[in-house]
Amino acid sequence: MDAEASKTNGIQGQNSVPNSEGYFAEAESLEETENVPSLQILDSRTEESTEKSRQFEYDGLNFQNMSIADLSEREFAKVEEAERFYCNYALAIGFSIRRSRLRRSEGGVVMGRQWVCSKEGSRSKKWTNRDDMVRTPRKETRENCHATFAVKYCPNQDAYIVTKFVKEHSHRLANSHEVPFLRSHRCVTESNIAQSMSMRKASIKTNRTYDYMVDQAGGYKKVGFTSKDLYNRMDFERRQVVLDGDAQAAISYMNGKAIADPKFFCMFSVDEENRLANLFWRDSQSLHDYCCFGDVVILDSTYKTNVYDKPLVVFVGVNNHNATTVFGCAFLVDETADTYRWVLRTFLTSMKDKKPVSIVTDGDDAMRVAIDEVFPDAHHRLCTWHIMRNVNTNVNNPEIVREFSYCVHGGLTPVAFEQHWQQMIQTYDLKGDWIEMMYRKRKRWAEAYCSGHFFGGNTTTQRVEGMHKNLKDGIGRGMRLVECIPRIERSLLRLRNENVKDDFDSNHSHPLLRTHLRSLEEHAASIFTHDIYKLIRNEINKEAKLILVQPVRNNEDPRVYTFSKFGRPVEKWTVVYYKKEQHLQCSCKLFESSGIPCCHMFGVMKCEHMDEILPTLIMKRWTKDARRGSEIVVKSDDVPHETIQMARFGSLSADFNKLCFYGSQTEVAYKRLKAECGRLNTLVETWKEQHEQTSLKLGCHNNVVRDPIVAKTKGKQTTGSKGKKAPQCGECKVTGHNKRNCPNLIVGEGGKRKRGYTSDMSDILSSFGPEDDTTVGNKTFYSSSSAVHGTKMLSSSYTPPNSGFSCGEVSSGSTHYTSDGFPFETPEYSVLESQFDTQASPPRDRNRFWVPFTPIK
Repeated sequence: MDAEASKTNGIQGQNSVPNSEGYFAEAESLEETENVPSLQILDSRTEESTEKSRQFEYDGLNFQNMSIADLSEREFAKVEEAERFYCNYALAIGFSIRRSRLRRSEGGVVMGRQWVCSKEGSRSKKWTNRDDMVRTPRKETRENCHATFAVKYCPNQDAYIVTKFVKEHSHRLANSHEVPFLRSHRCVTESNIAQSMSMRKASIKTNRTYDYMVDQAGGYKKVGFTSKDLYNRMDFERRQVVLDGDAQAAISYMNGKAIADPKFFCMFSVDEENRLANLFWRDSQSLHDYCCFGDVVILDSTYKTNVYDKPLVVFVGVNNHNATTVFGCAFLVDETADTYRWVLRTFLTSMKDKKPVSIVTDGDDAMRVAIDEVFPDAHHRLCTWHIMRNVNTNVNNPEIVREFSYCVHGGLTPVAFEQHWQQMIQTYDLKGDWIEMMYRKRKRWAEAYCSGHFFGGNTTTQRVEGMHKNLKDGIGRGMRLVECIPRIERSLLRLRNENVKDDFDSNHSHPLLRTHLRSLEEHAASIFTHDIYKLIRNEINKEAKLILVQPVRNNEDPRVYTFSKFGRPVEKWTVVYYKKEQHLQCSCKLFESSGIPCCHMFGVMKCEHMDEILPTLIMKRWTKDARRGSEIVVKSDDVPHETIQMARFGSLSADFNKLCFYGSQTEVAYKRLKAECGRLNTLVETWKEQHEQTSLKLGCHNNVVRDPIVAKTKGKQTTGSKGKKAPQCGECKVTGHNKRNCPNLIVGEGGKRKRGYTSDMSDILSSFGPEDDTTVGNKTFYSSSSAVHGTKMLSSSYTPPNSGFSCGEVSSGSTHYTSDGFPFETPEYSVLESQFDTQASPPRDRNRFWVPFTPIK
């Protein structure tokens, strides 16, 4: 339908013709259109009839033989109508036009306008006769053509009349198949942009979008623009969005989300140059999920998601379907302990100070320090997959790896673990700092110490790694924040839609019962979700291999049951049944770790002839009713206008897509639908003018958050944050250059380098200590300990002020953070707030500084 709209706007080549109002209608539909001037098109597919295929007749005038006398009585109510007429004429003849002279009155009324052929004039010699020209000059397109069309305003008639019309050209006119490439006849309409933006949100690339529009229009000749035009217009739209900068556009986007979502939360920080440093956000659905499933949090960071190379941190959990749920996302300035403290405290604030029970991360030391400080009572577990990868890296022995794996995953007690560890050390004579470091961290990765603490069955960061994989399919290193954030939210919507589908399946279907404990299995299927039911069903099946070792007297309370497994008589498990409390406790601690009853507990239930699972063994977070009682309702009145507009666009597109499909099936339906489109065209033009008059353009503001510095992608050196060393010169063993351009090698005859030369900068740096900065002339040389932030070098001795720091916050509430009654406000964004704390001392970080500010009285 967009292609049809573009035809009616008069940019579709020889298959469209102007009517009396200056609008376009398809030639085949004119039979059913009333009050249309007489018009004929002589169409032919052969090259010999190319000239005839462009012979248009307009209101009795033939474009091919038109003269100034034929236009003497022609009047135009507006300048735009005159321009449209000449553009239609140029389209029929086969040339491109451009605007030339413009004359206005003192009141701003256009008194005269002239249009010329695009090949009018010639290029100035000063651009061609240059000796310092580096680039190849553009191709010459002007050929001193004198074709002209001019109008002037006549006050008596209150209209524009034609004063000049020159039809002769000094160049060859374009053929019919070349007309679509004429510049003035190529235009990407607003409808095309809306369709492109909608497809871009679905991660469809621009070139694929253009191919779809070509197919929709019926060929390259009818689409009305080229692929380059669509790329340029899309780039222009993106630049319009980030008119105040990418960071400010991202904050404005968060501001719109806060208006639509009453419980939306976003907080950001800036550095001393007012550049965006950290950005954290979460919506109301994430808050709802955290209230239900926030006992376990898994987090990790990933790179290559934005043009600034900011690490993306995703807070992930597990819901009642044993599926991944997202609690929040953050872009960080770096991966230091101070930054992690900021994001963890912000996360805790956004979740109403509800702390998680357990946290699973990788082995990052900075993250571990921050977690110990912010969540001291949480059980912190390191990812077992990362542990085993480090084992394979540091120990090149399959037998040791197998023994180490038994220490990680084996169901050992703390005493048994210590014995097995000492035996492994003595047997293989293991020594070194890495072994000692792993032993010190044993309580964070060994199953012997982690069992009994609830982790929801999560021992790795696989869930967050999978989320990173899904995110990277839609975002990349070349994207800016204002593009990344909506795509991240789109991935969250896809993930949440799958969770809704899981809820539907659990509530409206029932699994087939297959185990030997039918009553217990049926009770589990009625309470737990399908995915958790499958885990419980596996435990019930395992119960068939258990053997009751010791008989139990019925009078005892608590009762103690001891089980062994068929084929493994040495392994034994003890289950204690507290009859008064109606509770079971097993030595395997599966229920304490995962929240589901183990096979040993089902063995006791069978011995006790229970038909249902004990209520104390039913954890609500795994049931179908885990979300009940905390539904979140968003007011439809608060939805932003842009969201409503896109929803209307999608609804209309779906309706017209249906019309176009059935209208293209037969010739009669096609002509009828084209006639209806022609009738609607007048309304479309009226709506277009109203839209152009009421549409608001973004303007630059002085009080904006600056963009972070774009990370280099070519020739970038590694920072060593992941344990990798930056490449060193093969001659002097110094980073920053290689052997080919080493300053210690002097260039001799023949272009060969010789040793024995030291650059001026090396001499200067060698004259002072590693902690000093030296200024020579008008240049300052910094030592290796100085911190580089963006384009400014900061000395390592710099101490941030303790008088306060600024921090922006997006919130839909009306709370203002103040200090001594002085609010800090941002007038451009009504819900943007900042806090000012005179007691807080910002962290000492050489790569990030909190900027002090003066409160507004």
